[in-house]
Amino acid sequence: DSHSEHLEEEILSLRNTLLQ
Repeated sequence: DSHSEHLEEEILSLRNTLLQ
């Protein structure tokens, strides 16, 4: 569903921040 899709994007964004 769209909720988990949004969650996935949040996680990817967080990972991006941590990897910088």
